[in-house]
Amino acid sequence: MKKLLCIFFCLLSSHMTIGQTISEEARVLKRKKAAHYIPLKERFISVHTRQNTYTVFSEKFKLYRRKIIADISLRQFSGKTNNLQNVADIVPYDFDKLQHKKFVAYIGNHKYELYQFNKEFFILEEFHTEINDLGKKEWKSHKLDVLPFTFINLKGKRKILTLINQTHQNYIIPKKDTLVLKVWTRYQGLGIVLLDFIQTQSYTPIYDSKKLRYISSHLFQLDKYYHIITKKKKKYLYNYRDENVLHKSYDSIILGSFIIGIKNEKYDVYNQTLKKLKLPNLQAAYHNNNNRYNLQIIQHNKLKCIPLSNDTTEVYTLSNHTPPYMPQLTLEMMLKIEERADTFAFIHEFSLDTLSISKSGIKDIYFLENEKKEIITNHYSYIIAALNNGKYSMLDIRNPTSYILNAVDEIKRVGNYICYKKDNVYGYYGIHQNGRFKKLDAFQGFFARFELPNGQKGWLNKNGKEYVDIH
Repeated sequence: MKKLLCIFFCLLSSHMTIGQTISEEARVLKRKKAAHYIPLKERFISVHTRQNTYTVFSEKFKLYRRKIIADISLRQFSGKTNNLQNVADIVPYDFDKLQHKKFVAYIGNHKYELYQFNKEFFILEEFHTEINDLGKKEWKSHKLDVLPFTFINLKGKRKILTLINQTHQNYIIPKKDTLVLKVWTRYQGLGIVLLDFIQTQSYTPIYDSKKLRYISSHLFQLDKYYHIITKKKKKYLYNYRDENVLHKSYDSIILGSFIIGIKNEKYDVYNQTLKKLKLPNLQAAYHNNNNRYNLQIIQHNKLKCIPLSNDTTEVYTLSNHTPPYMPQLTLEMMLKIEERADTFAFIHEFSLDTLSISKSGIKDIYFLENEKKEIITNHYSYIIAALNNGKYSMLDIRNPTSYILNAVDEIKRVGNYICYKKDNVYGYYGIHQNGRFKKLDAFQGFFARFELPNGQKGWLNKNGKEYVDIH
C-alpha cells in the first residue's frame, strides 16, 4: 500500500487536479469501472486496472451548500502492487438495518459509540469514565460528533457508506457476514487513530428529551443540511442528498429544534429524528428560538409546553440554561415632563430640542412605565395624557404632536405589551387597531387567553391570529 500511495500522491500533477469537482453521475461512471479500491481517511480511491496500467480515481467528499460534493483527481501510471482491496468482496446490503445497530469501541478509559440518529446523520459519541456520587465508575458523555453521510456506488449494486467529518472520511463497508468499519477519531497525543468497533445487536434507539437536547445542540444550524423548496406553491423539506425527508407537502414549514409543517391551518410537528409527534387535536404550535428545546402548543383548547420527546412525564425538566452574566454597557437617559404656562414640555437630557403639546383638555400627564413625570431609562417611553373628560390618550415622546391611542377608557402595561380598553372591549396596542375582546389576559409566551363579547373563548397569538375554542 505504501508503494501505491507514494506513486499516487507523487503523480497528482496532470489530468484532473485536486479541488476539481464533477457530478455524482460522472463520478459513479468512473467508479463502476474499478475492480479495486482503498478507503483512506484522507480520500476514497478507486482503481481500474488494465494490462498493468492503473487508472486511479480519487475523491474527497465534503458538504457544501447543502450538497455532497467531491474534490477529485485522476491519474494513470504503470507498476505493480498487491495492496488493493477487491470491489468483488463487497456485498449488496440494506443500509436501513443500521438504524437498529450500535457499534462500540474502547481506547484506554474512553468509550466510543457509533449509531444512526436519523436519515441524515450518524452520531459518534465519546465517553470518559468518572466517579459518581456513590464512588462507582460510570461512563459520562464527553463529546459528540454529528456526521452527515452519503453512499459510494460501485459496480454490481455494491455500495460503501461514507461518514463525512470536517477533517477526514469514515466508511462502513458491507462484506460477507460482517460490516467493516473504518472510523477514525482524534485521541489525546496520538493524533487521529483508527477505532476498533464491536457491533451491538438488537439496538432500538430511544431518545428522551435530555438526549435529544444534547444532540440538537449540535444541529442548531439546520439550514446547512436541509432546505425548503417550493413546487406549485407547496413547500417540501429536502436534505443534502436531495431526498424529500417528510414525504409530504405543506403550505409552510418552520425549521428548528422542532420542525413544524402547516397545511390548511393544521399542524404536524416533528423532532430532529424526523419522527412525527403524536399530538391529536393540535390547534396551534409555536417554536421560539430563545427557548428552542420546548414547543408551545394549543391542544384541546389548552395551552401546553412540550419537550423534544413529547413525553411530559419525564423527570428531566427542560429549560434553557441561563447564560453566564455578561455586563453590558447601556446608555441611560433622563426623560422629563415639564409643566409650563400653556404647554407640557418634554425634556431629553441628550437633546437640545424641546417638544411640547398644549395643556388644553389635559388633566394630568405622566410616563406609562412609572406613572411619574420623570424617568431614567435606556429606551424611549410612552406618555399617558389623562383627559378632562375621564378618557386617556397615549403619545410617543419622539413625536408627541399626535395621539397614537386617543380617548380610550383605560391604558395599562401588561408584561411587554400595552393593553387598552375602549367601548367596553380590550385590545393590544401594536396588534389591534380597535379593541374586540370582553376579556384579554397577559401573554403566556406566545399566546394570550381571550373572551369575545358573544361569550366565545380562545387564544390570541402575538401576530394577532385568533384560535377560537373547539367544542
